[in-house]
Amino acid sequence: IVASYDPTNHALSVTQVTEYTNRCDNAFASVKLHIYANAYREGATVVPNTYRATAYPNGTSYGEISFDSVSVDGAACAYRIEGDNCDILSVPLAKELFPGDKVCIEMTYNVTLANIKHRLGYTDNAVVCGNFFPIVCNTVDNDFDQTSYCAVGDPFVSACANFDVTLRAPQTYTVAASGTLDYVTSESDYDTWHFQGKAMRDFAMVLSDKYKKLTKKAGNTQVNYFYYADEDAEGSLATACAALEYFNKNIGAYPYEQYTVCETDFCYGGMEYPALVLVASGSKAYTEAIVHETAHQWFYGVVGNDQIRNAWMDEGLAEFLTCLY
Repeated sequence: IVASYDPTNHALSVTQVTEYTNRCDNAFASVKLHIYANAYREGATVVPNTYRATAYPNGTSYGEISFDSVSVDGAACAYRIEGDNCDILSVPLAKELFPGDKVCIEMTYNVTLANIKHRLGYTDNAVVCGNFFPIVCNTVDNDFDQTSYCAVGDPFVSACANFDVTLRAPQTYTVAASGTLDYVTSESDYDTWHFQGKAMRDFAMVLSDKYKKLTKKAGNTQVNYFYYADEDAEGSLATACAALEYFNKNIGAYPYEQYTVCETDFCYGGMEYPALVLVASGSKAYTEAIVHETAHQWFYGVVGNDQIRNAWMDEGLAEFLTCLY
């Protein structure tokens, strides 16, 4: 993924190359990808009514994803937007993709962000880029699972992938992301950030021109805390480290080099992504939120359960482990 952020228009322009291997027993004539960014468009419902006032502090706002081009193995294709919620990208293939075969899909697209305190959107304090890119639908019973994005719960199921992500953003922004930061280069008024994440189920980023950063080691893991309003930032970092060490001991080893906690404007208490979590700013329970989201690094992150059909395996176990801690 190579992306550039435009703060004036609150938009990402992106080029993405996805290499997909068919690990099913069936052959496919097309590849299906979730485009969750369309859940923020006009006519869709991304939050339940009980959260609308909190999620949209400046009034209802909309976002979407629009494609400039899609190609398969270098040849342009007639892609389609499908799904009940316009949240499926269907990419037809020139020939059937048999078990074990590989295909390369290249996309150029733009993501317009809504002004919303949510997984994908901007506020005065941060730009949250969760679920912003097309991600291959998980396979269930040898077919693509095209379950639509729903406004309640975590409607995400995805297989592990290796991510290589480059983001260009104005120098005023600090960027936190899943994976490991390889380098930052500067040119004119922009910085280019390069991240890599191996064997992750998803990839998310948070940008802010207000972030301060604290870092501490927890075992072999570098724990980062990005914050702007937390009055006990040292305590929050200590909580993240202690929780990570506790779960390392009692569940199993955390597999990534870094773990990042981001204070953001968020209408819920927090949200998990592999190696990166969001914690709602101003929360009266920073500690509980951090511990809960850290537990999610194992359930769903490492275990990779079906969050739609077996939600108890991540929310249930994460909450149980929070209480246990």
